[in-house]
Amino acid sequence: MTTGGSDSAIEQLLALGQSEAERFGFSFVVERSDRSEARYLYVRRHQTWFGYRIAGHEPFYNCSADYQQILLPEYATGDVLRRSLQYLKAAIRSGGNVVADPAEVCEFIDHAARQQVHNTTVTNSDGSQWCWNADDGNWVGLSEHADGAEPPTFTPRGRLSARAQCSIRHRLNFMARWTYDESTRSHVQSPTVGIDETQFEAFSEEESR
Repeated sequence: MTTGGSDSAIEQLLALGQSEAERFGFSFVVERSDRSEARYLYVRRHQTWFGYRIAGHEPFYNCSADYQQILLPEYATGDVLRRSLQYLKAAIRSGGNVVADPAEVCEFIDHAARQQVHNTTVTNSDGSQWCWNADDGNWVGLSEHADGAEPPTFTPRGRLSARAQCSIRHRLNFMARWTYDESTRSHVQSPTVGIDETQFEAFSEEESR
């Protein structure tokens, strides 16, 4: 789904935003939506990540709305691009919307996808039965036929829906904002938002419902 905002104008603004982050010595990450023209720029200031969404339409998913929005019309004039660039530059310098560490979000989504196929059972042509252990990444024999038999040669792959991925991302963004707000109130530099195993399990259990 592509709605408004020319790809060339969005890519141009994205590149200029990256240059601005580099100019101030901020590390950054870029993500490109595989469902629309939207681009996401993550900029890290100290230990905190800030997110900017450059697109030609309003966000559809709630996780997309977590980012500071830079919206371009389908036919962006030079004046519109200049104003949008100034807005993006000011946002990068001042901070913007706090979001979760993109690497940790990917880790969390990958873990949830692996849990989707946990305990998948397979019967080989020789009659041996096997169960996939997603935690260890191994096949476990379930029958006496499995003794000395070769396990399946494929690895089960789970895939979360776009909505499920968004749910995870949205919750982690909320956690990051809450942590940042709490540390700001205490006049303490914001710590990196970590993810522990109990959080992994909570999300995985909810996704399986």
